Amino acid sequence: MGYAEGNGTSARFNLPNALAFDKNGNLFVADILNHAIRMIAPTGEVSTFAGGSQGNTTGTGGQAQFNTSGGIAFDDQGNLFVVDTSNCRIMKVTPDRAVTTYAGSTQGFTDGTVQEAKFAFPTDIAFDSTGRMLVADTGNQCIRIIGLDGTVTTIAGGTNGMNDGSGVRGKIDGTGSMAKFDDPINLAFDSTGCLYVSDAENCLVRSIRYILK
Repeated sequence: MGYAEGNGTSARFNLPNALAFDKNGNLFVADILNHAIRMIAPTGEVSTFAGGSQGNTTGTGGQAQFNTSGGIAFDDQGNLFVVDTSNCRIMKVTPDRAVTTYAGSTQGFTDGTVQEAKFAFPTDIAFDSTGRMLVADTGNQCIRIIGLDGTVTTIAGGTNGMNDGSGVRGKIDGTGSMAKFDDPINLAFDSTGCLYVSDAENCLVRSIRYILK
């Protein structure tokens, strides 16, 4: 445990979580309690790619701040997207390390454009085969999708209707808002485009099929 750059075992992390490879074979790590995105080069050299202190600030590289960084994923253009869990937003990190807010702002539950949308402690993201982003919106107990046009909609689960970021917990299969989760925290697609969700407090793995268009 700690925070140190270096090669191999000389490097230190503090609660590392999500992992993602870029096209050059670099491994990126969401170093949660260091509030940083770390990069491990193929040589084993560890460096900080973005972040490194707790806060809510955009910027370049170490100027940016996260608050408990969660899931990470690359798009086809080489941009890294980071779930900034406690800041309730999704961040975009370009290959030149510029960090900007992609979606979300403050805790809540709102569908709409990426500027209007609100999340409640999201934990993971995944891209489908069309390039749309799926979000495990854990505090809202639902799964959201960000379309190619930048529109955020809810595809499964739901809240209490108060738009305050307090989701309705449950253990119900069904379509759309009829389904209920209890802390959906991780996402993954199979080769057919089916989305799998780890429904943590229900001790289940759930599957969601939606129309690819």
